[in-house]
Amino acid sequence: MKILTVLVLVLLASLLLPPPEHVDARAKSYPLMCRGGGAMKGKISNWYIELEFQGAKQGAHVRPPQPGECAWLDRGFLPGEPQVFYWFPKPITSYNLDYEHNRITKLNSGNNQLEYVVNGLLNRTGFQVHAYRGECPGPQCNGLYVTEVR
Repeated sequence: MKILTVLVLVLLASLLLPPPEHVDARAKSYPLMCRGGGAMKGKISNWYIELEFQGAKQGAHVRPPQPGECAWLDRGFLPGEPQVFYWFPKPITSYNLDYEHNRITKLNSGNNQLEYVVNGLLNRTGFQVHAYRGECPGPQCNGLYVTEVR
């Protein structure tokens, strides 16, 4: 419940923040399978989503990710690989949240890809993104950058 409250507060507060740098669309990206729940944490702003997860030790082709994990389709995470991804969808202009038993259960934003990822996080279901590793000085740099959502 605390994580979901933080998600909403960050979303509302971030409407005042300027947009960060965008993803390099020319970079080669790879399939990353994720499953919400567990220790997975997400932050949503008007400009980007930051999602922290546990990197699976095996590829998703061997074992589907467990709650809170992401796995490369063809291999597990290597030591030192970032276990956070950043995604820059179209800016969120309006949204509403569905509640059940005092818990956020669904985001409705008009952006199907955004809803797919956030609702996967909220409901402990699987979702797939394509990402590449980015490295640069500054915040939101040593992580995985999402190029597309499937």
